[in-house]
Amino acid sequence: MNNEIFKDNSKYFRNALVRTNFRDISKGVYEDNNYLYKFFSNLLSETNYELNEEELFITKNEVSL
Repeated sequence: MNNEIFKDNSKYFRNALVRTNFRDISKGVYEDNNYLYKFFSNLLSETNYELNEEELFITKNEVSL
């Protein structure tokens, strides 16, 4: 197992943890563990998912008012 992924993607990992636990039901935003799955899949299964931090941002399209 190569731990370089933590060094190279520490901000992505932190934000993926937030997205996994963040929910705002009043706005229709729910937890999403897909980002954390990609990170750990790259770490443990040596897959090559792109870890794009911008994907972690909640957009207006995701929010139902």
